Amino acid sequence: MRQPVPAKKVVISIFVLVFVMMSFLPANSFGQGVEEIRVLLLNGKPSYDHHVTLKSSTELNMTIEGAIPYQYKVKANENIAFEYDLYKLLIVETADLATVKSLKDKIEGIKDWKLFPSIEIIEKNNQTIYKLIVGQFATLEAANSFAKELGVKLQMTPAVIGPKHWVFGEYGDDVASLQAAVTALRNQGFDAYSVKVLGSKGWENQAWIGLSSSSQSHEQLKQAILAKYPTKILTEPTTQTYSMEQTAGTYINGTLVKHPQYNLADNTTAKIAGIQASSTITVFERLNNQFRGQINLHSINKSFSVVNQVSFEEYLYSVVGSEMYTGWPIEAFKAQAVSARTFAYSKVLTNSSPYYTIRDTTADQAYFGIEEETDKIRQAVEQTKGMVILYNGKPISTFYSSNAGGHTADGTEAWGNPIPYVTVRPNPSDDSAQVGLLQWYRLMRKNGQTGYVRTDYVQKTGAKNELGLEIGIISNANDPNFSTVNFRKIPKINTNNLIGSLPKGEEIVILDTVHENSSFTWISLPITPAFIQAANSSITGPVLDLKVLERGPSGRVTLLGNGTTPLTVSYPDKYRAFLGSTENEVKSTLFDIEQTGRIEVLGANGKTRSIVNQKESVYVQSSSGTMKLQESNNNQEEYVIYSGNNSIRVATKEQAYVIHGTGFGHGIGMSQWGTKGLADSGYTYDQILKYYYQNVEIKPIP
Repeated sequence: MRQPVPAKKVVISIFVLVFVMMSFLPANSFGQGVEEIRVLLLNGKPSYDHHVTLKSSTELNMTIEGAIPYQYKVKANENIAFEYDLYKLLIVETADLATVKSLKDKIEGIKDWKLFPSIEIIEKNNQTIYKLIVGQFATLEAANSFAKELGVKLQMTPAVIGPKHWVFGEYGDDVASLQAAVTALRNQGFDAYSVKVLGSKGWENQAWIGLSSSSQSHEQLKQAILAKYPTKILTEPTTQTYSMEQTAGTYINGTLVKHPQYNLADNTTAKIAGIQASSTITVFERLNNQFRGQINLHSINKSFSVVNQVSFEEYLYSVVGSEMYTGWPIEAFKAQAVSARTFAYSKVLTNSSPYYTIRDTTADQAYFGIEEETDKIRQAVEQTKGMVILYNGKPISTFYSSNAGGHTADGTEAWGNPIPYVTVRPNPSDDSAQVGLLQWYRLMRKNGQTGYVRTDYVQKTGAKNELGLEIGIISNANDPNFSTVNFRKIPKINTNNLIGSLPKGEEIVILDTVHENSSFTWISLPITPAFIQAANSSITGPVLDLKVLERGPSGRVTLLGNGTTPLTVSYPDKYRAFLGSTENEVKSTLFDIEQTGRIEVLGANGKTRSIVNQKESVYVQSSSGTMKLQESNNNQEEYVIYSGNNSIRVATKEQAYVIHGTGFGHGIGMSQWGTKGLADSGYTYDQILKYYYQNVEIKPIP
């Protein structure tokens, strides 16, 4: 029995269109040596990430770039945090930590936003004050706009803070006087900070006041300062390279831990590296994962970015482990290593960003740090060191996916373009992805409600109902102390598909037995016409008759229609996103569509007609007997229909679509589960790669 699927491996290796659309690399671009690669770990644009917290078991060197670099040593096992000095939202400023924690949890729980607030700690007015901060915004307008959106969800008005400060004094190397001045200013109620600034003579110390966002609030702060210090001459900062010293708080095992934080000038790069070659750095905001190499911080187009600069081969240690299960055969790891190396090398050759080469998600390649490494994986990478896949002397785009569903795809089926080195290949071992998984029953309750329960929580009674369907009761001999079992929309344990619970001893009707959802075979959540219309702006009306109009050579869907009217997308694999993709469990385009809201009625002279979203006098079978579907008793959402060919299906009052599919990903090139099967059968890594990529060579990077 294989190991359980880790949550982060649910989306194994689904590659995007970027390299299909990329023309082949020119011949003279090949042959560049590669020692390191830069991996983008965090980019603030999608989710307003604005903060990172780092730690290492060894001492770290932190360097702030400039004409004269500034260096700071971070103690072993000491947290250190970084932000950029741009516009942000101040959610609350209070001495009540419980209020801060409650709001932080509420913000992090906002569905679909993925916000990660930070906590600044400041001693002010002779007490400890906590500031809850969200986001990094390039402009005041953007910050104000998002403040309104977030304010609606929180039912409060966040304040906007920003990068406008007053220089209160210059202190050179006199750190003691600087700290005394900052403390005095804070006890007067001001937001005062020690700041390292790069001047004409090097790095110096200054005291700054304020985090103003507008010229008006900036001037108001000046007047407040002068009211306390009437003879003081305040100036604007003149440097564009600085680091504001703050204190942050990070929750670790439920306890808020205080540690240093640097609020960096927008155009500043910071580099953090261990003092030992074997040092690793933990990134708290990246699942607490540890990474080899160094961490680089940038504000790319005023977007907070965290980049891991690491040895090219050590990067592959993690990619192979992140993409494949650790118990798989070494030849499968070798095949994955060469594919991943080729993909990364292509990114190196075509990279246009001066800051990073590749992303750490399945938009490029999954990369989760040293957690995913094993001795066997490192061995596979080392034994294939430098090897890449070439077609006509140039590195190929090594497309691969988790599971091809029994057959790999032709390029036209995924992206509408032929790919000369891939074609449809059988993958009989793809079905091994469901080996060891429990089966599930589709059940019907007495109220007509249907759903899925694992077979080990149902005991058959031996009796059958009037349609010959088996009757069971909710029971589990291996778990006699349970009282209820979860009742689900699809055969998979996930919080998003929960219908409710069934009590121990409830009598139910067994409609069907299915495999648990896996990367090989799966059933989607019900998809409504309203969802399709809302998710696709090009659709002007409800899709009441979703059908497959065309398929490609491997059987994948290449054209969907609303009846006979085509529903076009830019390339066929985009139909996954069209139908909700991972949100609705649509894992590939190798699928069939079940229309649950369509009833075929046999009328006079043997003619049939379809009823969709209509309340007509149709007789249906529920678990409690035969019912007439009409206005007076049309209160059931689901009905079990017994067809003339002795088949049973569940129909719904309103139209919906359930997708039954196989495979996970675009299906082009190497299937990872297929690779495992070939390796188990004795194929070597190069034989595996040449099975999936035709007319190619496997050679070292010159």
